[in-house]
Amino acid sequence: MIKYIIHEGYIISKNDGDAHFIKGEQLIKLYRLKRSECEIIRYNDKRKHLWFKSNYIHLYPKFDGNYNIEKVGREF
Repeated sequence: MIKYIIHEGYIISKNDGDAHFIKGEQLIKLYRLKRSECEIIRYNDKRKHLWFKSNYIHLYPKFDGNYNIEKVGREF
């Protein structure tokens, strides 16, 4: 069952100031999620707006590198 919508994309790193592209598969690992609970929205997907009407938890690359899932929801 899908719980999370993973939005891959670019982020400017807090540590080195460089732009990094974080793939959906990388985000799943960083957030320590089960792949079966995630739907990845590719960076250039023209249909990504359709997922915003859902009640899923949306996860994005984080500039500070803190991928603690327990803090999700308090920031948005």
